[in-house]
Amino acid sequence: MSGSNFKDMVSGVRPAVEVAAIAYTGDINGVGVDTSNASRNAGTSLAFVVNTGVFSGGLDGTNFITVSFEKDDNSGFSSPTAVPASQIYGAQRVSDDADWDLLLNEAADESNSFKVGIRLNDPSNAFYRIVLTEDATVVGVIAANSLLGPDLQPEQA
Repeated sequence: MSGSNFKDMVSGVRPAVEVAAIAYTGDINGVGVDTSNASRNAGTSLAFVVNTGVFSGGLDGTNFITVSFEKDDNSGFSSPTAVPASQIYGAQRVSDDADWDLLLNEAADESNSFKVGIRLNDPSNAFYRIVLTEDATVVGVIAANSLLGPDLQPEQA
């Protein structure tokens, strides 16, 4: 589409590895994504995609992972604060489009993908990261990526 000012998913998104695919054995903090160059007025969005594998012993009400998010004003996350629920939206398990409560705690959560968005409406905190917190004993493979991109709407001339 030569000459078009329409932002599409391929040319307008910046993916980054937040948590490399690893054998999960404990709490993990993502590396963080810098949103300082994002134009919040233009509707730039931040999303996270979590991919899971099979977990030894399975995921259940005792053995589970809590997913949360932190924000900070510096890339070192020296004083992170939790992203409030009001800034988290669209959390879904991809296989069945079910609403996701940010817990990996049931058989359907294994070998699956999850997506969640973060509202970028806090100009004092430019860095965001995912936090995976283990409850009980969880052994499995998990990965997370961040996607920073446009809201996929036509730009205003």
